Amino acid sequence: MKSINTLFVIATFLVAGSAAQSQTADVAGVTTGTAATAASINALAAAINALNGRVDALEETPANVTQADLAGTTYCISYFGGLGGINLSGDFARIGSYVGSGKFSFSSSAVGSLTIQLDREFELGWFLGTTSPDTSISAYDWVDGPVPAGETADGPGPFDVAVNSLTDGVLSVTIGGVGGNVERFNISPDGNMLLSSNFSSDSGEGETNLIIGMRCI
Repeated sequence: MKSINTLFVIATFLVAGSAAQSQTADVAGVTTGTAATAASINALAAAINALNGRVDALEETPANVTQADLAGTTYCISYFGGLGGINLSGDFARIGSYVGSGKFSFSSSAVGSLTIQLDREFELGWFLGTTSPDTSISAYDWVDGPVPAGETADGPGPFDVAVNSLTDGVLSVTIGGVGGNVERFNISPDGNMLLSSNFSSDSGEGETNLIIGMRCI
């Protein structure tokens, strides 16, 4: 997370620094042997003060977006992740991966919806309790269409989204109504980018994923 936040700071500094450079005024020097005038000294002082003001502006921490700013916004998201593990009895193991995309839309500062536009999941499993291990391959593939037969946990939605809080650049939402998944996003100070990175481990299995969102129409 620190590396992403660092990129935000660097990008902000470069953009602001470029603007400051483009507005910098030339300061006329004093010819050798010519006495400085009050006008030339005042012009130099004014130029220095102007530059100091721009430096102060660059050093200020930008204000974070607030929860009220979420109303009417939409974020195009992309996500990918992987999982793997073995059950406690030791006779089955699996690995899997998934990728997808969708949209977060906030109708107000308190509620919104999530619609999945693409979801592809692949899993490879081994049954190890036999002399010749059995291998199974499963795939779930949904692209702008109905949820395949037998698949109910995932699909296009839309899923209800409740905004829990937005504090110090961290957005917390619950996806799927009461008892749904709680997801936390780091949100850029200008509110244009969301980022969530997760890792979980339970009963011999681990899963990690990354979700990136950009403000869109």
